[in-house]
Amino acid sequence: MQAAARLMRQYHVGDLIVAEQPNGERVPIGILTDRDIVISVIALGLDPASLLVGRAAAHRQRRRRRLRNEQAPAACPALRNSGQVTAP
Repeated sequence: MQAAARLMRQYHVGDLIVAEQPNGERVPIGILTDRDIVISVIALGLDPASLLVGRAAAHRQRRRRRLRNEQAPAACPALRNSGQVTAP
């Protein structure tokens, strides 16, 4: 998690696409935002150096599924079941 925060700082961005590489091909599986780090790590008193990005990204993905069932915000990118990013 700390490495992700450093990348955000280095490139002056507020989010990163999280990807897996199951068969040598990168597949996006989620997105991690600076807000995710604050809400899912810092606010809970957890140590960012000891956590993997997947924890916060998985939390965001569950939240997005709930929104998708209700009404997703227009600017919110979505992930297909295959892991491909779709336009809002």
